[in-house]
Amino acid sequence: KQQALAALQGGELEEAERLLAAIRDRHRTLVARRRRAAEEAHADLLAALADEADTCAHQADAALLRFDAAEALSRYRDGLAALGEGGADERWRYALSAADALQAFGDRAGRNDALLAAIGLYTTALDAAPCKRVPLNWAATQNNLGNALWRLGARESGTARLEEAVAAYRAALQERTRERVPLGWATTQNNLGIALHTLGERE
Repeated sequence: KQQALAALQGGELEEAERLLAAIRDRHRTLVARRRRAAEEAHADLLAALADEADTCAHQADAALLRFDAAEALSRYRDGLAALGEGGADERWRYALSAADALQAFGDRAGRNDALLAAIGLYTTALDAAPCKRVPLNWAATQNNLGNALWRLGARESGTARLEEAVAAYRAALQERTRERVPLGWATTQNNLGIALHTLGERE
């Protein structure tokens, strides 16, 4: 570069152009090499973070076997934090799977705290799957959220949780239409019917 500048100052324009063009070629090669290295390093980082999140999920599973819902939720949250640099779809899948596991445990063990934890994770999953970007993922999450709210509402007094469940199912049906996903539509319609029946009995 110093030679090119000297050539420019000396009026040797062709030589300066030749040198600067050679420098640009070297820059392009170097940038391409560094970009490849950065992409490979980033891919390695994401893989390591995904592996850490998977380990957190196993820790959560172990906590549920000890009937420790609070510890399981903490480990699931650690996994979500590890996936913070990854894609939204991966965070959605993780949060949905974690919420489903907590809901299943809460239903099986009669643990309302686990259902509340599941509801919180479903909300996190909804944030990672906005309706405008991935409407069917959003609708599936709304359906599962409705399930957790219904199960909790069936155990609690009052109608607040049941009304929230009905709202979640109806939101899901905005995207889970009969034309687009007939089986998903039928499942959510069935869930909505059960929630409305429970709500009607409670009222």
